[in-house]
Amino acid sequence: MIIASRWSSSKGKVRCCATPRAANASTGYQGCGTSISATARAELADAASAQMRRIAFASAYIGATNEPAVRLAEKIVGHAYPNSAAVYFTTAGAESNESAFKFARYYWKIKDKPEKTKIISRIHAYHGVSLAAMSATGMAAYHKMFGPLVPGFIQAAPPYAYRWAGNEEPGIGAADAVEKAYSRRGPAIPLPRSSPSR
Repeated sequence: MIIASRWSSSKGKVRCCATPRAANASTGYQGCGTSISATARAELADAASAQMRRIAFASAYIGATNEPAVRLAEKIVGHAYPNSAAVYFTTAGAESNESAFKFARYYWKIKDKPEKTKIISRIHAYHGVSLAAMSATGMAAYHKMFGPLVPGFIQAAPPYAYRWAGNEEPGIGAADAVEKAYSRRGPAIPLPRSSPSR
């Protein structure tokens, strides 16, 4: 991975990053909420600009939509699993997770099981900056200044072979941890004070 020392642009073309060793280095960095892969492409900027001139704002909430979203959804469904019939667009990972939590609650309510609200995630897993997504995040450092967390979120051990503390194979042990979290009632499992460095 290349760590950028500065962002720069030259003659209308944006260089991904400039480093002390290379005047113009390209990178496909993906981090928490950041993706610069395939950015600074003129055709993407032109398409976004043209669309914003046609429609300045569009909501996908409560059944509203717009023509480009419909066309893209049809294309995605055409490439997805045969039983896929719809697409729900979100703007980022935290919103995607929040939507998934809400879909799960909605599903269990229409199945007459409204008490099924437990969300199980993995220790050391990052899920986003919103309150429910942070509650699913299995890193105690992210919780410290924002608690109390949303009730019903439980973290289970990940199949992380490098730091596995159990005697069994990590995948088996992690599956057992999820099964125990699923059947357990009560508050979430306390998280370790430190998360592994990445």
